[in-house]
Amino acid sequence: MSRFCQINIPLGMHDNLPVSVSLLARHGADHFLLNLAQALYPTLKEQASIAWELGN
Repeated sequence: MSRFCQINIPLGMHDNLPVSVSLLARHGADHFLLNLAQALYPTLKEQASIAWELGN
């Protein structure tokens, strides 16, 4: 075990495959990691949508 905390942020599907971003933080930084994921989610979702539109 790495003793890191981890969160996976699902961003949707592309070509029938799941797309997500995984974030890691040091042991005990769970609250920080959850706040970071919440702050980043809207931007990540927007950027993923733009990338998928450009890829089609």
